[in-house]
Amino acid sequence: MLEKAISSVQNSGDLQPSLVAKQILSVLSEEDFELDYYKLRTMMLFDVLNVDYGIDNKLRTSTGKVIEHDLTNAFKISTNEKNEIFANGQKVSIKQLKEKVKDYERKNENSSVIAISASRETMYQTYIEVQNTITSAIKSLRDKKALSEFQIEFNKLTEEQKESIKNVYPIEIVETKPE
Repeated sequence: MLEKAISSVQNSGDLQPSLVAKQILSVLSEEDFELDYYKLRTMMLFDVLNVDYGIDNKLRTSTGKVIEHDLTNAFKISTNEKNEIFANGQKVSIKQLKEKVKDYERKNENSSVIAISASRETMYQTYIEVQNTITSAIKSLRDKKALSEFQIEFNKLTEEQKESIKNVYPIEIVETKPE
């Protein structure tokens, strides 16, 4: 049964650790994990998974200059100790957040700044999900702009064309302290 579960996950091509774990737990019981074979087999499986999850953004290289941002018109996103997400003070779901980020970016384009604050008790997963949602929303707008302007997907544009789109929809995220 375990081998079938592992095969189905491998065949799906989606090797997220959480999905693999769910599949394993669907066929093994707590008592099964008392047996060394299942412990070893499960640990080996997670060891060979080549996953690279986390923040989807690359860190910028420091120029040594501190950039001051005017946060007066920034889109403010915060999370609290209950892992609730707020966009400009309004509680939102992750799906609603994506749409609100898109609306803000469309309206403000190259003058947009997103300010994120997270409670110290916010789970890392929630923080990552918020970061990835922001990035995904902006990438979606970039793709749409590339198709309308150049009739080609953003990732297939020349570097010069990409820069022109990035100037319209920059990813400008500033971390702030929780209020």
